[in-house]
Amino acid sequence: MLESAKENPRDYAILMFAGDTGCRAAGIAGLQLKDLDIDRGRATVFEKGNGGNGKGRIVYFLSDTRIALRAWLSIRPKGGEFVFTSSRKDGGGLTVTGVYEMFKRIAMEAQIRGKWSPHQWRHWRARKWAERGMNLGIIAQLMGHTDVKVT
Repeated sequence: MLESAKENPRDYAILMFAGDTGCRAAGIAGLQLKDLDIDRGRATVFEKGNGGNGKGRIVYFLSDTRIALRAWLSIRPKGGEFVFTSSRKDGGGLTVTGVYEMFKRIAMEAQIRGKWSPHQWRHWRARKWAERGMNLGIIAQLMGHTDVKVT
């Protein structure tokens, strides 16, 4: 999917951000410019779970995602507060449905037959952290789970 998205800087940045952070689709859709710190490789997302009820949680991303985000922001339409804008002329942010639709479109272009949704990418990220020996409690925090049993 990443290879299929390389021609579209916004979509590529979304996939890179999702792959590094494991955040929910709502965290991607709702990400605002003021909550993105590219230099430090982190962002504050607002979503259900630990970040629910108006509380944010910090997610982290690596240098390739920083590069992808900078490439997108260099051509992003001016105005609006959201990092990932929709194709609407008002510069509004993507909706959660829009994030899912973007993933679906790219999965179809890439001829992915298996699981492709943002939530599947979230599960993939958690599994990779676990496979690398990360403590389950830390993974739970990074995923925004209030209880390690959920993780």
